[in-house]
Amino acid sequence: MRELSFDQKEDIGLQWVLDELHPASACGRERLRALRPAAAEEKPALERELDDLQHLVDAGEEHRKLYGQLAHAFSQVKDLRRTFERCREMSLSDVELFEIKGYLLQLERLSPLMACLEDELGVQDAALLPCGDALRLLDIENRGTATFFISSRYSEELAAVRREKKWIEEEIRTVGTAGDALQAERSAVIAREEREEEAVRRRLSQELRPWLNDMAENLERIARLDLLLEKVRLARAWGAVRPKLGGDTLRFEGLISPHVARAVQEKGGAFTPVDICLSRGATVITGANMGGKSVALRAVLLNVLLAHMGFFVFAQRAEIPLFDEAILIAEDEQSVRRGLSSFGAEIAALGDALHRMEGRFCLLVLDEFARGTNPEEGRRIVRALVRYLSEKGSIALLATHYDGTARDACAHYQVAGLRDVDPARLADELRASGGGFEAIRRHMDYRLLPAGALDECPRSALTICRMLLPQEDLIRAIEENY
Repeated sequence: MRELSFDQKEDIGLQWVLDELHPASACGRERLRALRPAAAEEKPALERELDDLQHLVDAGEEHRKLYGQLAHAFSQVKDLRRTFERCREMSLSDVELFEIKGYLLQLERLSPLMACLEDELGVQDAALLPCGDALRLLDIENRGTATFFISSRYSEELAAVRREKKWIEEEIRTVGTAGDALQAERSAVIAREEREEEAVRRRLSQELRPWLNDMAENLERIARLDLLLEKVRLARAWGAVRPKLGGDTLRFEGLISPHVARAVQEKGGAFTPVDICLSRGATVITGANMGGKSVALRAVLLNVLLAHMGFFVFAQRAEIPLFDEAILIAEDEQSVRRGLSSFGAEIAALGDALHRMEGRFCLLVLDEFARGTNPEEGRRIVRALVRYLSEKGSIALLATHYDGTARDACAHYQVAGLRDVDPARLADELRASGGGFEAIRRHMDYRLLPAGALDECPRSALTICRMLLPQEDLIRAIEENY
């Protein structure tokens, strides 16, 4: 599945979600950076990820205490994958052998904790592969400490050379000065010591090679569990739910967009959850400006992508098909900056999207398509596009304020907007409060309601003008021309 651009991920709130995750380990952070939506054929791996996420979310308090212990231990695990690759080809330095020994000691401490998650909670492949023999190889002194040096126990020749060096250095101390003969002997014995130490490093590197795959696999298991625990934290914080994957119907109940919900909460409001069901063909969302069409549309796309990335979704219930690709077409600021009109950019993006959708099952999301041309042409283009997409095998979701565009749609939703606002009561409130955006937010109904194919878009623009424009003579002029 092709990724959205960074700007698109920012636009729909996906980057916000990813930025909320803070894996403790370097390899966990790298796994997060490499996270991509899975393709439809990867369903078994996705289901496995969701299974493990469910086990961890449902765990009791006694097991959840392990999560903090694991995060602390993960924070001390270095990403040694390059060192492992070097070890396959050449001898390692003392520093690299020291780092591997430290890693193996960390595996010993992590092993019982991670085994508990697999044995008691059923988290798959959480238990670490045994690498105790590799640790014993590097801890020949059996000290169990995170230090490393080339011990004389590794080589009888090395032990003999070091004894000889010690005798020479004692002679030098006894004489009080290093004569030419003693100095020459010392230099020769140091050279022999260095050669033997390098032989030991070479042999240790060779003897570590049978465990390199297991050590690398353990690093992958740590990275996966590290990121998985962050997904758990996010799911519990927001009450996210496991989506049902598969089929060809996309359905959400109680859907939210968390970054928008957070912003609304910070202003003292509450996000209105969305219920929506999409089948193959085109579904149209119409409604007033400022009514939340774009937010609903982006919430759908965001949570579809999260499900494809092995997350629980921000809804009360979700059924999500596995798409070959999810495509967003919205106003493209980069294309505008390159000199292409917003309408031209949309048409170019549409042509590319339709080409990619041929013979595939995709989700196509279009926000206020053709807004960059004159309204009559835009309405005709969107209506034709809805008819065209309704005959295709993919799922398309379009948000528009153009009337008549849902006539050939498979489904039509309208944002409730200001349709039920009492004008007299609103006028009294405006006079008392001075009106403004807060008044709109209080009265706007952001629910998506099923609508008939021929239902026109709610006309809330005049109401919004009344709420935001203080110039009464301009309001009267608008009313006269309505």
